[in-house]
Amino acid sequence: MTGADCTRCRELAPELALGLLGGHERAEVLAHLEACPPCRDEVARLAGVHDRLRALVPPVEPPAGFEERVLRRIGPVRPRRRLPGWGRIAAAAALVGAAFAGGWIAGTTTAPAAPMVAAPLLMGDRHVGDVLVSRSRPDFLSVYLDVTQPGRLTCDLLRQDGTVAASTVYDASGGTEWWGVESPADAVASVRIADAAGGVVASGEVPRP
Repeated sequence: MTGADCTRCRELAPELALGLLGGHERAEVLAHLEACPPCRDEVARLAGVHDRLRALVPPVEPPAGFEERVLRRIGPVRPRRRLPGWGRIAAAAALVGAAFAGGWIAGTTTAPAAPMVAAPLLMGDRHVGDVLVSRSRPDFLSVYLDVTQPGRLTCDLLRQDGTVAASTVYDASGGTEWWGVESPADAVASVRIADAAGGVVASGEVPRP
């Protein structure tokens, strides 16, 4: 990895950990982490902080104006992007832990993992997610999707002729969602995600590792 790649990754690592990173930037960072143990360690450190913070998350949203009142008491702060509510922060922490589980993020392996390849998921011409395949696990697809409305989603993996090779149902809570689908990558040509009413919310081709 070049120094520029690592600098870019570490700039985006906090947004990835909070679930704020989307589109090509998210795929770029995930691919970099597959082959860069130092950056994996940095994201692991952030994920550990989030895990500890989850114990402090209240069960309900804070009252209106709470964040602004706290910031006024702390003092002037730099302009910043508005962060999601308490529940979204906890969900993002859990997402990061799930996405990098099994030693992938923890730096427990001595050799870099095989790189990942990514392809966009689209709603019309809008980029709403990504499909990722690791060269070391071509039989496992990772799906990332920006969900605007909570609800049940059906993710179909389609063969070249349009028939369904595998399908999974996922209850999305909203925000950036992630799930994995076991399927022989060479049997699948594309991904189609539909809502509970059957409307297609995202689709795209499966990348070839």
